[in-house]
Amino acid sequence: MVAYSPYIILSMTFFFYAMKGKDYGIKGFLYHQFVEYLEFFGITLAFLAWVLRRKVPFKVTPKRKGRVSLRVIMPHLSILILLIISIVKGTLELSTTSDMLLVYSIYVNLFWAFYQSFFLSGSILFAVKMGGEEEANLVKEKT
Repeated sequence: MVAYSPYIILSMTFFFYAMKGKDYGIKGFLYHQFVEYLEFFGITLAFLAWVLRRKVPFKVTPKRKGRVSLRVIMPHLSILILLIISIVKGTLELSTTSDMLLVYSIYVNLFWAFYQSFFLSGSILFAVKMGGEEEANLVKEKT
């Protein structure tokens, strides 16, 4: 974690500096991260379709509040379950190993598993909460 902390702190500092003058805040930051996690599979599949030169039909979604399709969040749920299993397994491994290099490696992996789990959980909750509802612009200029 010592190796990644400067990167995370520096990244967040630059990000918040870039957002200075905008009414963004922690709520806007979290919404942004949750939406990015939700978009990941769709964007990746679109990229693969482009690389393979395949046409993918574009569906227009209704703009009213509706139920969330399990198909949309199933990849996220699958990865979240795998992350939770890896957190449990990593925690159990910590109690059985005495190799310091392995302990350090497990701590780094646990850190990233918790980090990803937080944002995946948030994106799933965000998708369920928002449904088909459109949110107003979350980044506003300060007046």
